Formats: sequence, structure tokens, C-alpha cells
Amino acid sequence: MQDMLFDSNVDIMWSHVVKEFRGEDLLREVVVENLKTGEEKVLEVDGAFIALGSSPNSKLAIDLGVNVNKNGEILVKANQTTNIPGFYAAGDVVESMKQIVVAVGHGAIAADSAYLYVRELQRTDVRGYGG
Repeated sequence: MQDMLFDSNVDIMWSHVVKEFRGEDLLREVVVENLKTGEEKVLEVDGAFIALGSSPNSKLAIDLGVNVNKNGEILVKANQTTNIPGFYAAGDVVESMKQIVVAVGHGAIAADSAYLYVRELQRTDVRGYGG
């Protein structure tokens, strides 16, 4: 992805942060600040996409034996289960699109799947007595 970006016509603004989004009903401008010089610049835009990073923090899951891909993303089935029973994963740490709306959906699926898993454990009563 990095090579594609560098080969494109995208202007990369190193050492800049977004200070403000401007517009009435639609986004029209983004104000950025150069962290080295303190200079602010107003960019005319039609939209913005926020990206916070792309390195999954999956070390704990890996240490516990959860299967991951070559990028360290946790491998899950459609119900967000992993190779370890009772271990669910959701959000940017799993192999999927890195968008908030997707992460929220995965979280809802994982929560429902975990609830059903616990209910099934209660029904089968793995401890050997009623409850």
C-alpha cells in the first residue's frame, strides 16, 4: 500500500496534524498545522477519511495461542470466534476492513456469540451439578 501511495499523485504532508474541519452542511476545508514550523494551512477538500494506524495489537492473543495471519491480525469465523473456544475478537485486530463501522459490527457479533457460548455452558453444566 505504501508503494502505491508514493507512486500516486497524493500529496503527503509529513509532520502535520489536523487542527480543524470546516464547512456548513458539508465538509469544505481542513486546517492543518506543520508541527515543525507551527504554520497553519487551509486545504480545500470534498471529504476526509480518518485513519489511526494499521498495526494490530495482538501480542496477548498470540501469547495465548490464537491463530493470526502474517500481519498479526487475528483469524476469526463469521461469528467472531477464534481457534480457542470462548475467545472472541473484533475490530482492527481482526483480518477485515479497518473502519469504525466494521469494528462496531464485529463487536456486536462477538458480544452476541459470547453470550450464546456462556448460555450453552450453563445449559450443559460442565461442572457436573445443576444450576
